[in-house]
Amino acid sequence: MNGRLFFREVPIFLEAARGFEIQGSGGLTIRPNTSVQITLSHTFPSLKRQRDDAQYSTVHLPRVRVQYQFSRSWFVRGLV
Repeated sequence: MNGRLFFREVPIFLEAARGFEIQGSGGLTIRPNTSVQITLSHTFPSLKRQRDDAQYSTVHLPRVRVQYQFSRSWFVRGLV
C-alpha cells in the first residue's frame, strides 16, 4: 500500500487566476504469484479558486494495471 497528499498553489490558465489544489492518492499492489502483478490506484484532485474560495473542479481518477511476466525480459501490461 502507498499513498500521498499534496497541498499546493496552482494556476488556473483558462481564467488567468490562482487556485489551490488538494490532491490525494492511494494504491495497492497485489502479487498472486511470481508472474502476475495487479496494481489498483485512485487519485482525487480538487481545485478551488483563491479569490472567492469557490470549487473549480473535482476529479476521480481510478486506475487498474495488470502485468504478466512471461520471462525475465518479456512481459505484457494492460492499463484501464
